[in-house]
Amino acid sequence: MHAVPGTPYTWPTSAPRRVENFVDLAHFAWVHDGTLGRRNEPVPPVPEIRREKGALVFAYDPPAMPTVGEALYRASQYRMSMPLTVAIDFTMPDGAHRVLWMTASPVDDASCRTFWLVARSDDREGDLAVLDGAHLAFQQVVLAEDEPVVCNQDPPQIPLDPGIELSVRTDKVSIEYRRWLREMADAAPQGPEAVRAALFPSLLVDAGS
Repeated sequence: MHAVPGTPYTWPTSAPRRVENFVDLAHFAWVHDGTLGRRNEPVPPVPEIRREKGALVFAYDPPAMPTVGEALYRASQYRMSMPLTVAIDFTMPDGAHRVLWMTASPVDDASCRTFWLVARSDDREGDLAVLDGAHLAFQQVVLAEDEPVVCNQDPPQIPLDPGIELSVRTDKVSIEYRRWLREMADAAPQGPEAVRAALFPSLLVDAGS
């Protein structure tokens, strides 16, 4: 695949908040109307989510709508490598694949620097500088739509105690993400091995078998 790194950016929000926004299926129709969603179809499907080798994994199939050629808008597979990395694999109508990858690196508890790239197996014929610029420009549109929403969440940290913030059925990804973060946070006082066990419990089963 042809990979193109985006320019890193620093936002005044915690790294988990940034990650949570990245996988919030319910916000597409409202924050990205016409870009990644449609307000006349505001309720996303609730995905089946599983834990797999230290990651939350799920699929998402967005509603049909016209998009620009550079849009990352197709049936997709999400892989959230805990705690702060997301890779999304999009399958295009012709079978080509495009990937959006990000990791949110904490600066402090209320700000983070996000590193990201896009990659594609198609759209590689012609002037790559021009093509790459178009793909990055689409992502900049999405980021410009997200930034005021994400950076005005109060508090900038994610509260891990259930009930502090209201969740609804379509927040299933966020609920599962916060649950796993809470398990890791609870394990932290016991040391690195406890955190490792919370992140990769299957390794303990394998070791004991």
